[in-house]
Amino acid sequence: MDGAPEATCHIVWLDGCPARRALVGGKGSSLSRLAVLGAPVPPAFALTTHAYVQFAESLGLPKHASVVADEDLPRLRA
Repeated sequence: MDGAPEATCHIVWLDGCPARRALVGGKGSSLSRLAVLGAPVPPAFALTTHAYVQFAESLGLPKHASVVADEDLPRLRA
């Protein structure tokens, strides 16, 4: 070991084996399943949910869009 921090893989290619929903989200998982079944899906990759959580935390963003929607709903109704 050279003392460098261990890198975490944040990209999953969607053409090899079915990607789990918890790993790549619903759309990524569905595209992955279609590709594995032989459907005409262009080559694609997905960022992992872990990558999004790290990104959101680094900017102080909420982890889920529902948090933003719940906070802004009264203002949108006005």
